[in-house]
Amino acid sequence: MIAQEVDGENTTWKATVSNNTAAALEEGGASQSQAAMRLDQDVVFYWRLQDGLPGRVDMVAYRDPEVSKRGTVKLTFTPGDDLIPVTQGRDWVLVLDKSGSMSGKYSTLVEGVRQGLGKLPEQDRFRIVMFDNSTYDLTGGFIAVNQANIEKALQDVEQVEPSNGTNLYEGMEAALRKLDDDRPTGVVLVTDGVANVGVTEKRHFFALMEKYDVRLFTFIMGNSANTPLLVPMTKLSNGVATSVSNADDIIGHLMNITSKLTHQAYRNIQLDIDGVKIKDLTPEQISSLYRGEQLTVFGHYFKGGEAQVTLTMDIAGESREYRTKVMLPDVASSHPELERMWAFSAIRDLQAQMDYLEQKDSDKEQAIEDIALEYGLLTDYTSLLVVEEEVFQQLGLERKNQARVLKEQTAREVKNNQPVKPTRADSNQPMFTQPAPTHSGGGSGGGSMNIFILLAITLLGAGRVVIGQKQKRQNQKH
Repeated sequence: MIAQEVDGENTTWKATVSNNTAAALEEGGASQSQAAMRLDQDVVFYWRLQDGLPGRVDMVAYRDPEVSKRGTVKLTFTPGDDLIPVTQGRDWVLVLDKSGSMSGKYSTLVEGVRQGLGKLPEQDRFRIVMFDNSTYDLTGGFIAVNQANIEKALQDVEQVEPSNGTNLYEGMEAALRKLDDDRPTGVVLVTDGVANVGVTEKRHFFALMEKYDVRLFTFIMGNSANTPLLVPMTKLSNGVATSVSNADDIIGHLMNITSKLTHQAYRNIQLDIDGVKIKDLTPEQISSLYRGEQLTVFGHYFKGGEAQVTLTMDIAGESREYRTKVMLPDVASSHPELERMWAFSAIRDLQAQMDYLEQKDSDKEQAIEDIALEYGLLTDYTSLLVVEEEVFQQLGLERKNQARVLKEQTAREVKNNQPVKPTRADSNQPMFTQPAPTHSGGGSGGGSMNIFILLAITLLGAGRVVIGQKQKRQNQKH
C-alpha cells in the first residue's frame, strides 16, 4: 500500500491505493503501465479535508458548443461546521453477521468492534445482536459503556464460530426491539451475505425500517453481498451504507460511524437553481448529510450565465437556507470526463429506483441502456465487446468510445502541464459562513465515486466497444 498527497488551493486529500493502481494515479491514467490495468484488485481511497478550509461550493464544468449545446456541470457543496454537538447519551445496536461466509473476515470484524466500542463515551450504551440461522442477544439488552462491559462483550464475540445461513430479517427485527425513544439510536449492521433464511423479500425489510426512527449504518462486506437490498434499506433510515471490500479497512469504518450521532445532521435537503436552466440533476433525491460530508450533484445546462443556488435543510426541526451565485461558462474544455461521470450517476439513480420498487421497469431499463451506449459504460443491460479492427467493420459498429477516450486523455495531458486551477465558485458570495469540519466520512450523493469512474472509464479504449442487448443478440446470430 502507498500514500499519495495532492495539494491544491482548496483541499488536500490522501489516497491509499493498491500497488497495481499506484502508477495509474501518479501518471494520470491506467495506460501508462500494463500492471496498472489489472482488474482483480479493488481500489480503496481514504481522504479527509485539510484543516482550515472554508465551507464552500466548488464547481467544474464542461461545454463545447461546437459539438453540442448541452454542457455538464458538477457542483460540490462542503457545508460549514454549524451542526452543534448532541450532548445526551446515545444508544448503539451492533448487528453482526456470524454466518458461515464470514469465516475469513471474522477476526477483522472482532478487532473493528473492539476499537469501535473503545471510542464510545461513557454516557453511551451499547447492545450486541448476532445472527446466522437464528438470532442471539449477546449483551441481554443495552449496557453501559465501561471497560468491564466492553471486555465481557468482546470475550463473548471472540468465542463465536461463524456457521450456518443468514437470517438477516430476524437479526434486524431483534435489533429494533426495546428501543428507548428518548435517546438517539444508531444501528450498525455488518454483513457480507445474502438473506437466504426466513424472510427474504425486500418489501418486508423496507416496512420494518419504516416503523422505527433510527439511523442504520450498514457495512457491506465483500463483493458478493446483496446491495440492492441493503442500500435502499439503509437510505430509508437516513443512514449511510458503505461497501467494504476484502482489501478495505473495516476497523476504520466502524470507528468512523460513531461520529455520525455526535452532532446534529442535515435532513430533507432541497437544491434549487434559478437563472440558468439546469436539467437532469443527479442524484434526484438527497435525504441527509452528516457532519464532515460533502454533497456532489451533476447536471446538464444549455447556456452559460449566472445562477442562483439555494440549499434548504432541516436541522433539529428547524429549516435553514443557504444561498450563493455561481457563473456557468459558455465554453469549458478541460473536463470532458464529466459527461461520463454524469452518466454513471444517472444510471445509478435509475437502478436504485428499480431496486427500491423491487420490480422491473422497461422504461428505466431502456433509459439505462441508452445512457450507457451513448457514454460507453458497462451495465447489466450492455456488454463490452473486444474484437479485432476488421470485425468492427464487418459488424458495422461505430467506434464512438475510442474518440471519447482520446478526448479525455488529451484534456488530461493538457491539465497535467498547467498549474492547478481553483474550483471554488462562491468566493464573492460564500454560501457557508463557518470553516468546514476536517473530519470526513467520504462524499455523499456521488462524490466519493468520482476517482473510481475516472479510472474505470480510462480502461475502455481502443479495441473495445460497449453494445446494448439488442445489438448483442444480433451479433450472436452472426
